[in-house]
Amino acid sequence: MAKFRVLQGLHIEGKNADGSQRVYRKGEIVDSATDLNKLNYPGSIKFEQVSNDAPAEASTLEPNLDERLLGMTIAQLRTFAADNSIEIDEVYSLKKDIIDCILVGMEEK
Repeated sequence: MAKFRVLQGLHIEGKNADGSQRVYRKGEIVDSATDLNKLNYPGSIKFEQVSNDAPAEASTLEPNLDERLLGMTIAQLRTFAADNSIEIDEVYSLKKDIIDCILVGMEEK
C-alpha cells in the first residue's frame, strides 16, 4: 500500500463503516493499493505520493483506457461507469473527476 496526498478536487476510494463511499478531500492522505500517480495528467496533478510501503502492482487496466475515456462526454462516461458497475456520485460533475473514479473502480475489479 502506498500513501498519496490529494492535491486538488476529491477522490473516492473504499467504503466508510456505514457502507457509504469514502471521499477524500484536498490535503487528505489516501492509503491505496492503486498507483494513483497514473491518474495525474499534464497540467492536472491531483496526487502526490508521500510513501510506498509495498512494490507497485502491474496495472490490469486495458491499454489506452484513459485515452478512450478522455474522448467521451460526461454522459458517456456515466454510462460506461454504470455498465461496469462503478458507482459515480452525483457530486462529481467535472469530466476529470469522473474519469478518476472510473479508473480507480476499474483497478479495484
